[in-house]
Amino acid sequence: MVQRQVKSVQTNSPRINKTAAILGGIVFAVYLLTLQSAISPGDAGELVSAAKTLSVPHPPGYPLYVFFGKIFTWIPVGTLAWRVSLFSAICGTGAAALLFLTIAEMTKSIWVGILATELFAFYSTVWFYSTTAEVFALNNLFCAGVLYLHSRLEKGFERKWVYWGALWMGMGLANHHTLILFALPFLIGTVTKYFKEFKNISFVVKLVLVGALGMSPYLYFPIASNSPSILNWGDQSTASGFLTHLLRRDYGTFQLSTHPVEDDFYFFGVAWLFLKEAVQAVLLVGIPMVILGFKKSRRVWIFTFLLYVLVFVFLSNQSLNEASAPEIIRRFLQAPMLILCGWVGLGIYEYSKQKRVDPRLFRVLIPVVFLFQAALFWEQRHEKHERVHEDIARTILESVPPGSLLFTRGEYLLFPLRYLQTAENFRPDVKILDLTLMNYSWYKRGVLASYPGLVFPGEHLASEGGTGYSWVQFIDSNISHQPIVKCDGFAKNDELDHSNYKTWPFGFCEWVIPKTDILPAEKWVNQTEQTLERFKFLESDAIKGWEAVLREHYLNGVRFLGSRLIVYGQAQGVQPFIEKGIAILERLKTVNPEESSFTYWNLAVGYQTKMNSTPGAREELVKNLSKFLEVAKPDQAEVPLARTLLMQLQKT
Repeated sequence: MVQRQVKSVQTNSPRINKTAAILGGIVFAVYLLTLQSAISPGDAGELVSAAKTLSVPHPPGYPLYVFFGKIFTWIPVGTLAWRVSLFSAICGTGAAALLFLTIAEMTKSIWVGILATELFAFYSTVWFYSTTAEVFALNNLFCAGVLYLHSRLEKGFERKWVYWGALWMGMGLANHHTLILFALPFLIGTVTKYFKEFKNISFVVKLVLVGALGMSPYLYFPIASNSPSILNWGDQSTASGFLTHLLRRDYGTFQLSTHPVEDDFYFFGVAWLFLKEAVQAVLLVGIPMVILGFKKSRRVWIFTFLLYVLVFVFLSNQSLNEASAPEIIRRFLQAPMLILCGWVGLGIYEYSKQKRVDPRLFRVLIPVVFLFQAALFWEQRHEKHERVHEDIARTILESVPPGSLLFTRGEYLLFPLRYLQTAENFRPDVKILDLTLMNYSWYKRGVLASYPGLVFPGEHLASEGGTGYSWVQFIDSNISHQPIVKCDGFAKNDELDHSNYKTWPFGFCEWVIPKTDILPAEKWVNQTEQTLERFKFLESDAIKGWEAVLREHYLNGVRFLGSRLIVYGQAQGVQPFIEKGIAILERLKTVNPEESSFTYWNLAVGYQTKMNSTPGAREELVKNLSKFLEVAKPDQAEVPLARTLLMQLQKT
């Protein structure tokens, strides 16, 4: 065995600081080369729009990110998305540099610090969120800063570092509330260790004031609310509205959703997701080092890691059955990866101290680890068609008539649509409303300020089982003034089905028209087919994460088009429409083996129409009826008819 130890470097030495600067430059260069120029999935569209207009995004509002994002919108080059993403890249670089300083000073080894930092900075989730306009890179910066400040205070009590810590935590909470899970253990540890110092009431009051100063960006909310806009989420002009937004009551305080999760053991799924992310972050070779680093770690690191992971796992309240759920959860798991990657560094240092490895090996591992992580990033992120959200939003806006009223449901289409209107002034004539936000009474105020011609039949849209006006009543009040388009993922709407209106597929959306109107069916079918053909790559079942939501929308669009062609062709006696509808749904079955009962039922309708004129139609009818009964819910309305029809066919 090689009997050498890691070479020690003086704490705060110029060499450590110089290496931190060089390492930061390398990390920033990599982030810059992979920076997102388009709106990425998630909240980026809303955050960039908020940065440009200084409006209030979804709770808790992220005022610090919005303010800094505003500064970066003034850069005279690149798209608005690229400029705000540049701010995230700087934050991600800062987080990497602070982690390096922390580990290098703890281990007295530059190479250990570089390796630990590399694992974190180029872990695919951290890499992605450091190159897009999201709040998580800034949160990583504050979490890394907490680690660094604690390492400084471990050497001895200095009031300047405590003041910096109070300001730092206050500013961090003005960006993201999860920082409290990271900061609280370090705060408790510092107060416990230097309890005598905190008996000074004057000192404690000053710390509270400094922390409040850090959180002062939240005071912008009441100012923004005095200028109502559809871009503002909530109404913070009252104390109640301010606290509702600050505490995320619309989503659930310290939860990701207010909707109950039906699976009582969902937290096992979240825990398993975290375990997989952790293994990927440290790579398989890092697991033994994590264990060794854990054993040698400071207790406050262990407490912080366990507190963050356990609290998040139990309070996330996010069903993993939703296509986007893993990606939503994954982005919140970046902060504990700071500690995990730090443990790898500590573990390698301890292993080296036991004279079992030549420290020069670290220099060999650094490029190997980077190449491996780059390959993972390229596979998981770069090949995921990151522009697809913006491209679909642009396609929708290009296709609708002037002055249309366009309804969305949720952020997957709403945020990129808002970005295109706000950042690029693209199709500002289209009025965009979100059906989920219409359930809130505060939404009406902002809508009327932005779209004064709309008519509201009440204060808010009725939620399921609640009071308020119906969506049909809203359509009744406004359809005579503008075309209405519904872009909500082709969600079934019983209220609309039983009204005087009908819908017709139109790309990723549906036209809402009176039942008495004559359909320009052939024109709409051709336009819908052209739109869906452009995004045919979404048929791949390899698509995961955020893009999986759009894949669902795409498949729903194909499914709805094929089904409507069959139903319309049958009603109007247009045989080519029936043939086309059957062809579309048959292809959908090959693309998506786990097709819904809706598809099999409409295929059965189509083959029944052709049974007397086309050889083989009877056999296909029996096959699709059988499959329908296999996958349909027992209480589905068509089940009795399907059973009767299948029995008749089997008898003859």
